[in-house]
This record gives sequence, C-alpha cells and structure tokens, in this order.
Amino acid sequence: MTGLASRRFLIVVGAAYLASIAAYPSLPGPAPGVARPLIAFLLPTTAALVYILARRVWLRDPVRDGDEAFEPTYDAIFFSVVLFIVVLHLLVIGMLTGVLPAHRAALVRGTMVLFGLLMLRIGNLLPRTRPNLAFGIRTPRTLINREFWMRLHRIAGYVTVVLGSVVILSGTFLSHQRMDNVLGPAALAAAAVLVVSYKKYSHA
Repeated sequence: MTGLASRRFLIVVGAAYLASIAAYPSLPGPAPGVARPLIAFLLPTTAALVYILARRVWLRDPVRDGDEAFEPTYDAIFFSVVLFIVVLHLLVIGMLTGVLPAHRAALVRGTMVLFGLLMLRIGNLLPRTRPNLAFGIRTPRTLINREFWMRLHRIAGYVTVVLGSVVILSGTFLSHQRMDNVLGPAALAAAAVLVVSYKKYSHA
C-alpha cells in the first residue's frame, strides 16, 4: 500500500479512537471496567486490524499481479471497509451519548444503508481487481487464470451493485418483515448468478 493510502487509513482509524476517548465518560455501562472499554474501542480496533492484516497480505501475496497499477484498487477496497466500520462506530457512539436520537430501529436502518453503500463501492471496484490472496473469489482456478478472474469479478461487481442497491432501498423504506422477504430471495438470486457464472466461465 502506498504512503498516501497508509496515512489515510491512520487518519480515519485515529479519528475513531479520538471520538471514543472524548465520548468515554458519557458511555453507558454498569460495569465500566468491562462494558465501557468494549463499547468504546472494539470497532476502532477492528478497523485497525483490518488495515494491518490487509497490508500484511498485500506485501506477502505471491499471487497478486506484479503491476503496481492495480494497487490503488486494493487500497480503495480496504479503505472502504475501514471507513464503514468507523462510520458505524461513530453512529453507535453518537446514539449512546445522546448526540443522535437513540432509536434501535434507526440504528438497524442506518447500518443497513451503510452496508449497502459499502457493497456499491466494492461492486464498482471488483471488475478492476486481479488475482490475489487478499480479496475476491479466491479458488484454485481463479487464482491461476487471470482471464477467468476478470470475467467472474466483472459479473460479481454487477451482482454486488444490484444487491447493495436492494439493501439500501430495503433499509430506507421497508418494514422489518418486508426486509426479510426481500433480502433473503435477493441474496439467494445473487449467489445463484455467481455459481452459474463460475461454472460457465470455468469451462470457457
């Protein structure tokens, strides 16, 4: 990962920790020695670990394309994941401290919309990926066949964008029961498209 990308990761994760420290006295928890630190630092630590592991895999990946032109794509994917975790953390902290209205339904809907946006971002980036061990549909066939990887991840990108759009619309407009009725079939349909595409392109 480039130095600029690393600084961007560090700024976002650092902001999450600073927000946790600032909000710490206002966080709930009858057992401050246990519950409060978990609430304050679990998600920022998860974001930091995602960054550290992604960097380690990238540096040691024997499969990835040697052309560094593809590196920004992987930076963008993992930064999107880290940003999702950090924004979710800020949303939770905001609700727990009273900065945002504390409604469980709003948290669920907000999480779904954020996750849908993450899927849209990743779906747009998937067609630009190349064989690697860090991200994507990693099977023996896709890892050794660059053309197969590219075709499959082009389809995966379209599927992810469509599914992400369904998640956003469901989280914004549908009731909890209707969410289940829509998201379940949509996820199954997406999986079916990927399975069919894998079998089709693996024999091409």
